[in-house]
Amino acid sequence: MENWNEKWQTKIGYIIMRFIMANTLELDVPLIVLADDKRGLIGWGIKAHSKGNYNHIMEMVDIDHFATQDTVGYRLVNKKKYFKPCYGLKFWKINNLTDKQRKLWLKTVQDELSEPWWTRSYDFLGILGQMLKIRLINNPWTKYCSERIASRIRLVLGIKVPKHPSPSELNKFFNENPEIFTVYGYYFAD
Repeated sequence: MENWNEKWQTKIGYIIMRFIMANTLELDVPLIVLADDKRGLIGWGIKAHSKGNYNHIMEMVDIDHFATQDTVGYRLVNKKKYFKPCYGLKFWKINNLTDKQRKLWLKTVQDELSEPWWTRSYDFLGILGQMLKIRLINNPWTKYCSERIASRIRLVLGIKVPKHPSPSELNKFFNENPEIFTVYGYYFAD
C-alpha cells in the first residue's frame, strides 16, 4: 500500500512545507498552526467576521498530531485530518523557546487533554460573544480554539495577548512580533 505522504505529495503537487517529515521536527514543536477550512459556512463566517484569512488555530505537538479544538472537544487528531486539499495551513514557530518553556507548553496541552469532557468542550457562548462583538460573553469553564493558544502564550511566554482573540487576530499579533514568532511553513493544495 502506498505511503500516506507519497500519496498526498503526488496528488497535491506543489506543497510548501519544509518540515513535513524532517527529523528535527520534534525539536521544533510546539508549532502554532492557523487553518483555513475552505468547505464550510461556519469557517467562512469566522473569516468574514474577523476580517482575516483563518478560521481555526491549533498546535502541532509531535510529528504526527495536532492538539485541536473542534465541535467534539479539545483532543489530539492525526495530521491526516488537516493535510487535505480543503485546508490551507500556516505554521508558526516560537523563536528562542527554552527547553523549560517547551516542556511547560506541552505539559499544559497534556493537562488540558486529560481534563473532564465538559471543560474540553467548545465555548459556543464565547462564539456568540464574538459574533455580537461583546467579548465578555463566554463560558468561563471552557475555551474556543484561539483562547487556548492565547492563554498558553500568556502562561509560557509571559506575553500580553488579546483576551478573547480570533485566529486571525493571533495571526496579526504573530506578524507584529517577528522577534518572538517566525513563519515556519505553509501547506496548501495547488
